[in-house]
Amino acid sequence: IKQLAYQRHLQGINPFTGAVSLDGSQLPQVGGHESIRPGSSSSIEDLLSYNVYRSDNGTSFDMIANVLSPTLTYTDNDVVNGTTYWYYVTAVYNEGESGPSDTVSATPIAPSEFFDDFESYAPGVQLTVQSTNWTTWSGTPGTGEDPFVSDAQAFSGSNSVVIVQNNDLVKTFGSLTSGKWKISFYVYIPTGKAGYFNTLAGFTPNPFNWAMECYFDLGGSGRLLGGSSTAVTFSWAPDTWQLVEVIVDLNNDLAEFRFNGASIHTWQWTLGASGGGSPLRLDASDLFGATANDQMYFDDYGIEEYIVGIGDDQPQIPAEFSLQQNYPNPFNPSTVIKYALKENANVTLTIYNMLGQEVKTLVSAHQAAGIKEAAWDGTNNSGAQVASGIYIYRLEANDFVASRKMLLMK
Repeated sequence: IKQLAYQRHLQGINPFTGAVSLDGSQLPQVGGHESIRPGSSSSIEDLLSYNVYRSDNGTSFDMIANVLSPTLTYTDNDVVNGTTYWYYVTAVYNEGESGPSDTVSATPIAPSEFFDDFESYAPGVQLTVQSTNWTTWSGTPGTGEDPFVSDAQAFSGSNSVVIVQNNDLVKTFGSLTSGKWKISFYVYIPTGKAGYFNTLAGFTPNPFNWAMECYFDLGGSGRLLGGSSTAVTFSWAPDTWQLVEVIVDLNNDLAEFRFNGASIHTWQWTLGASGGGSPLRLDASDLFGATANDQMYFDDYGIEEYIVGIGDDQPQIPAEFSLQQNYPNPFNPSTVIKYALKENANVTLTIYNMLGQEVKTLVSAHQAAGIKEAAWDGTNNSGAQVASGIYIYRLEANDFVASRKMLLMK
């Protein structure tokens, strides 16, 4: 006789989906009716359904769903990120409804976009000693795997991080299994040096799995492994900052590698780096000093939810507000700034210099939800050309505020 299960414990809560998943694991009591257990004289047919109850204060519960047997799971999508919810379930039989199960709670959270320009760290000191946002392959700060913050090169500000032989720096993402994501950063490799990084579909505590690998070989030749053991080649330039982008669309099992704004390669994500297969998951970035020649500086590292699908330039209504990196960057004479509005909003997009002084207001209007863009031609509010240098652009949309840096080079 099949064991009766019902939703008692929360399992598999995905904090990146804005939903709470309930999974059955225990047996209820139904008043004086003994619960169905293996070997009992009752049958699974005695169970009709489950009622799911929810509260947003832990005391007052409302029934939100009736789940027909034998389904043992339920996902609550009608939740607000950052709000704690309490749940219990009951079992419904011909004789009536059981008492409540144990009460459990969960707090769904929104995807956390991450950005680090390394300006808050001390140069000459290893990164993971100073920051818990980063880790090493073995999780041990201060060892040879831990790279140093450097002020020898920087894309913005005065600091970057340099990856040399045996450094093994990891940025984890929390085992993303859905959504479209863009990892981006700038790299600088001196003449006569090389570099390497990879993106992982599996990292601790998951089994290690390489979903793509990128080599910056000596002499300006690059190799990308994505979906096949045959590398896709590209070129890179020494002694200059260049933009790296890895776009992973977990909803459609697609990935794309872009270098300096140009699409180099698109592949099926679950084929893995060399075609041997990967899980449909985005777990971490790994920046590794693979050889004695490796000396790769990187700066302005970020991961953000991506709005436009790979191979599809048609915008959609975004799920969240966001501000994207301008393109091109560095730029001369003009650049384009894209941003996303999840709802109609009062929008202000303003350019500031590094002293915090306003340079130009690009947008000051009420705008409808959608993907937007604004161009800046390097002029101030008076129409005069501004000097080369780093500028900050700041987006305010309802309660959302975000800013990024860009570099004007003449």
